[in-house]
Amino acid sequence: MQEDQPYVIKRPTFNYTPILFLFMALSLTIMLATMNRYHSWNVATIFFVTSIVLYLVGFITLVLQKIKLKPSHIQFLENGIALYNRGIQPHEIKKIVIQGYFNPSVGIVPKGKRFVPAYLSFAFRDHDEGFKALKAWADQHQIEVKAGQYYTLV
Repeated sequence: MQEDQPYVIKRPTFNYTPILFLFMALSLTIMLATMNRYHSWNVATIFFVTSIVLYLVGFITLVLQKIKLKPSHIQFLENGIALYNRGIQPHEIKKIVIQGYFNPSVGIVPKGKRFVPAYLSFAFRDHDEGFKALKAWADQHQIEVKAGQYYTLV
């Protein structure tokens, strides 16, 4: 592993699935609201349906903005990892989880957390070189690297 060499990373592809569920929830909400048009609407119902639709549209916009992010770089430094203009120290990392086989993604689980933060999940553009460097860095700092499944909040 060459010290300070940046590796190109991108968003994991499995994070695109919430968009499908968000569109389904949005269409179901709109469908239920239009089916109920013959009944009397009170202010509370209008407020409730409008707030749900606005929340779902905002959440879809947030997810689409995260997907449109340009590929970034990760650097394995002696004193931590530089990722998405943030740094994480080795003592803050509980474990590193590699998910998937054909298009593997990486999730860094911080200590005291059950879910992987969105900024700590990524996929390497060049799988072989990136994973070799990641495993070498993790071995150097005695951090567990395991294959498995991790969960992240969008």
